[in-house]
Amino acid sequence: MSAKDNLSIKNKRLIMSFSLRDRWRKWFNFLMIGHLFFLSLLAAIPFLFIVYYVLEKGVSAINWDFLTQLPTSPGEKGGGMSNALIGSAIVVGMASFIGVPYGMGIGVYLNE
Repeated sequence: MSAKDNLSIKNKRLIMSFSLRDRWRKWFNFLMIGHLFFLSLLAAIPFLFIVYYVLEKGVSAINWDFLTQLPTSPGEKGGGMSNALIGSAIVVGMASFIGVPYGMGIGVYLNE
């Protein structure tokens, strides 16, 4: 047996070992991705139940008065959340006033 034949046998063994290792890695990857999806679904189920419960109990309370009236004192029925909506709009407006020109300037700079 020549040195060349001996080298080709070693290469074949090396290729076979890589293919076995690759098959193992692909199978293990498939198994771990399956576990990832299963555990993600398992974690999402309680969240979906909570969202369903909140929507079931709370959708009836959302109306035009709730969105436009001021909050009442604690313990009183009624009231709304107009202060929260107006405050959120102000914060988003201020952030947009600062962020949009900055982002546009950076975009123009990077394009040039």
